[in-house]
Order: sequence, then structure tokens, then C-alpha cells
Amino acid sequence: MSWIRRCSLIAVVAAGVLAPNAHAATWSEIPSNTAEDITAIEYQGSDRFWFATGAGKIFKRVAGAFQQKATVPGTVFKDIEFQDGGGLVGFAVGTNGVVMRTGDAGDTWVPIVGIVGGRQTSVNDCTSSDEPIADVDSVRFAGNTRAWLVAGGTQIYRSAAGATAANVGSTGAGWQYANDDGATCRIGKDIDDLFPIPGSDSVYFISKDFGAVFFSSNALTSAATLKPADAGNGFQATRRVTGDPANPNRQWAVTPDGEGVSYYSRTTDGWSTSDYWTIGNPDRGTLTRAEGVDFNGGTVTAVGAAGMIVDSIDGITFFFDPAGGAVATQNWRAVSLASGADAAVGGTGGKLVVSTNANVIPDIVAPTGTIGGPASANAGQATTFTAQVTDNAGGSGVDPAGFGWSVPGLPGQTGASAAFTFPSTGSYTVKLTFRDLAGNSGETRRTVSVGTEAPPPAPPPPPPRPTFAFPPKSKPPVVGGAARKKGKFVRINVSGSLKPPAGVSSARACTGKIALTVSKPKGKKRTLTSATATLSKTCKYKKSLRVRRTRIGKLRSLKLKVAFKGNVAIGASSVRYTVPVR
Repeated sequence: MSWIRRCSLIAVVAAGVLAPNAHAATWSEIPSNTAEDITAIEYQGSDRFWFATGAGKIFKRVAGAFQQKATVPGTVFKDIEFQDGGGLVGFAVGTNGVVMRTGDAGDTWVPIVGIVGGRQTSVNDCTSSDEPIADVDSVRFAGNTRAWLVAGGTQIYRSAAGATAANVGSTGAGWQYANDDGATCRIGKDIDDLFPIPGSDSVYFISKDFGAVFFSSNALTSAATLKPADAGNGFQATRRVTGDPANPNRQWAVTPDGEGVSYYSRTTDGWSTSDYWTIGNPDRGTLTRAEGVDFNGGTVTAVGAAGMIVDSIDGITFFFDPAGGAVATQNWRAVSLASGADAAVGGTGGKLVVSTNANVIPDIVAPTGTIGGPASANAGQATTFTAQVTDNAGGSGVDPAGFGWSVPGLPGQTGASAAFTFPSTGSYTVKLTFRDLAGNSGETRRTVSVGTEAPPPAPPPPPPRPTFAFPPKSKPPVVGGAARKKGKFVRINVSGSLKPPAGVSSARACTGKIALTVSKPKGKKRTLTSATATLSKTCKYKKSLRVRRTRIGKLRSLKLKVAFKGNVAIGASSVRYTVPVR
């Protein structure tokens, strides 16, 4: 969790790196090549990625895969830190006074021995100069030429003055015990973690003892000042602190000593005052025992037990943003941010997840909606209603599978629309529930008045149908016309009359056209000719048609259809005749 690289990223956030339409960070699990608990992470980019385990192993990412680079049996590594800007020096520290150093970007590691000074178990005696270093809780760079260690009791060490970026902390003699002024402790508390301000001698020290905060402006060459505020509840477990290098007054601290907001603290004035963290989506999780916190590029991320990951982009309001899936309830132990967007989180069982959009806060605004459809309906008839739902601007979008419909006493339905058949008259309440893709839910209702439908009016009776009268001279009365061969044609003379039904006068009935169709009795292309005749006022019609003899051939009879389409007084009627050919 180095600090120098973070300064260059503040401008990126100010320029608007966030994607406002996204709805949460996306965490992806990647192989770690170990099943041991990951207890410390240093993530500076895809090609500068290291972690250490609770079983004494140190891993480095090489060509996209993690390779084990060191083993210290019996050690629980608590922290790992590298120089910024491509620096080659890094430290991994842990129990039993273990301080491992690399000078080649983590390919090889050597133990640093001979670091002594200060009582391991006492916070009142800082004058001892020969007691070996105890369990090391934290290592921090304050620039590539200075580093700090904090260990058990009052053991605080800084790298020797005059060190270079290449040899900083390279031997036991390269570390100076920093908490002894010859008579009393410069800090009389058991220190867990510290926040050195890059490029300066100013350092904040955080104690186990209910988060007491001490400040030194001269690299602890004189007694530190106790700040008025504290860094949160707790007094036993290792506390973690992170800060904003561009504005060191902004810092955040957590501890696994307990659950709830009292173990999560922040300051905007260098611990003159402090506040608990505000949770923007408290319905999505619980603040469990926190194991790690980091800042970079405007983003603060903290992790802990039971899958807890919380993010903030303003340092004030935090949002639960768990990884989900198979690691939804993973116990996370360490976090490191390579930028405001890029984060890595490690936990028990060697689980490791990364994100490229850690600076995207979850969507916590529910969509809104109304129900489209009629306000009244008829009992026994299906009535359709539609969902009219919109999400907030920049939200995650309406979930198309998130619609639910209900009416008391009727089966529920799903989908963007629903059809309900109300069994009886009365007032019914239609309820629609919906949600967005981030899980925010909403609902709306509407009241429907249900009555009975009036029976439809009886259809009017069909108009009476006329009949056809045969020509009076037709014997037998089956001929509606006569066909005579004449030259190259056969002439069909059609005549007849329409007989109005009872009660309808000829004046009303005898208007309109008579359709006449002459066809063969059988075969293809049966229709030979057609025409229309106009009804006279006495309901008579008459028409002469002709057909070439070559089309009739040796046929001795033709078919004649006489059809009346009807008018306002009478209905349609038709009749077919057989017409002899002579």
C-alpha cells in the first residue's frame, strides 16, 4: 500500500474517470496458486502485483500467473510494501520479528536480522536498545529512501538517514530505533500502523489502545503529539490506517476488534476530530470485522469478514459492494488499490479477486412506475394491465424479470403485462412490484371498479328474401332463358322477374341489378360470359348474351346463374337454370 504513486492519480478522478451509468464495481476471481490465507497484498498494476500468506509464503505475479518466491516457515505475514514508480525494493513483515527484503522487485528475498531496540511487551519502557524486534505489524514507505516499521510494545523503527533508494533498509544496521529519547517514550502506546506523508518528515501513528493517534512533524526525533480525536473503538487486534497523500488531513482507520460503525473511523482534519463511516446502502450488508483498508486516486476500499467489501469515492459515504458468486461470503484479509479504479482483495483459502472499476458506487435508487390500463372493468371478462416503469438517470436499468402482479383472491402473475378476470362486481386493487438490475425494488397500485356489462342489443332481423319467377312460357319451368345458334355465336336470351316477399311493395323491392353468369356444366374454365341486367319497376329483367360457338362445341345445354345482391328492402337471392342449346 504505497503512497507516492497515489498523488499522480488525484487529477484523473477530478477529470471524471467514473462511469456514471454503471451500477456497481465488478469483481473477478483470479487464480492465486495457493490455498493459504492471503494476509497482505501490494498491487501497483498488472505487472507489479505481490501478496504474502499466513503460512509464510511470498508470491509475485509473473507473465499473468503467481509464482512463489520465498518461504519463511512459522511466520504469519502481516504486511507487504514496495517502492513506488517502478522501484525494486520491497519488504514483507510478520510474526517472530520477520522482516524480508527484496532488491529485485520480488524475485529474491533475504531476511533482515539484527534489528533491535525497545521493549517488546512494555509500553512504558522505551530505553532498551538491545531487545530484538517482535511481531512486525506494518511496513510503510515515506518515499523511496525512507521506510518505517512498527512492531510489538513500543517498537518503532525508521530506516537510517542517508539511505538511497537502492540500499534503504538493506541490513539490520540500516534500521534505527525511533521511540527512545534517552529517558521516556516518544510515543508511550503500542502502535499498530502509521501513515507517513510522502516526501516529508510528518507521520501519523495509530495505537491499539482505542485508536489513540499521535503526530510527529520531524520523523519522531522528539516526542509525538497526542491528537484530540481517536481512530475508533478497539484495543487488541491490529488496526489499519490509510490516507490521502494529496490531502493528508483525510485518513481512514479500521480494526477487526469488533463489528459495527464504532470500529470504522475517518477524519478530515488530521484527527483533530473524527467521525464514523456513513453507509449509503445499509440494507445490503453489515459492517463486519475489518481486516484492511486502502486509498488511491480518490477511492477508499475496506474489506473484512463474511464477504464484506465497502467502497467510497468521497471518503464519507461508503457502499457495500461484495464480490458475489462463489466468494460472496469469503473472509477477506487484505486490500490494495493500484489506482482509483483498480483494486485487489485477498482472503482465506487463497481467494483473490480484482476489479477495474472499484470507483463505481452501487446503484441505490429504486425505479419508479405506474400501472397502465382501464380504471373500470366488467366481471367475468379478462382485463389487461401494463407496467410503465423507468429507472433513475444513470441507474442500472429496469430488470425485465423483476415484474410481479397481484390482486387479492386471484393468482399472481409475472411479466411486463398481466390480464386479470375479476369474478364479481366490486372494487379491486391491482399491485405491481418491480426492481432494477442492482436489486432496488419498488411497487405501485391502482384501484379498479368492476361492474356488469349490459347485454348487447339483439341484431336486426335479416331482410326478407325474394324469389324468382320463371318466364311464363317456359315449359317445363326450368329454363331461365333460351340459347340459339346463330352464325359464329350462340345467343342466350335471358328474361324473368323477381317476386317480392309478402309485405314489400314492388316500388321498394324492384331496384338494383341482376348478375347473370353463363357457364359450362363441367370442365376447366367453365365460365363463358357474364353481364348484369337492371330490374324494372315491375321487377322484371331481360338481357341478351352471346358466346362463340367454338367455345361451346357440341354442348347441348348451358348453366345460367341469376343472382340478386339485395337492397335496403329485401335480401339477396339467387337461382340456377339449365338452358338448352338449339
